[in-house]
Amino acid sequence: SFLIDPKGNVIGRYDKIHLFDAILSSGKKFYESKIYSSGSKAVICDSSIAKIGLTICFDIRFPYLYRDLAKNGAQIITVPSAFTKETGEKHWHILLRSRAIETGAFIVAPAQTGYHSNGRETYGHSLIISPSGKIISEMGIKPGVIVSQINLSEVKKAREEIPVLNLNKTYKI
Repeated sequence: SFLIDPKGNVIGRYDKIHLFDAILSSGKKFYESKIYSSGSKAVICDSSIAKIGLTICFDIRFPYLYRDLAKNGAQIITVPSAFTKETGEKHWHILLRSRAIETGAFIVAPAQTGYHSNGRETYGHSLIISPSGKIISEMGIKPGVIVSQINLSEVKKAREEIPVLNLNKTYKI
């Protein structure tokens, strides 16, 4: 994933840490690790508008990554994705809203939609979610672009109201 500033400069690059190696309930198999190497570094970029954390797709299932980004100052976290239709219908909205609430950050999740040359169908539903977990913009299944004005003071407010990022307890299992 690349973050590009208004002048066209690449200000951040992130390599997906958690690769999609899964066998779905439908029997479909996916092994990204056979094609790609995973990244090993979380990335936060200082942009002209905010501190932006970068993630990709399957990373959404690993909340500690999002917590670490937020604890290190990310106010907006991006999640470009190609969720399968099957997993998208089950988990997409819930996972993204959960990450927004847990981190007190805006979540910006552009998502591929439709059928692809390999027969794979992706879910779509690009979303922008507030730090309180409210969906403030959604695209649906048709191709297009969504935009939304955001107020970064909502990040500070959410993190002050429920200060979970500062409440780490150790425990044993």
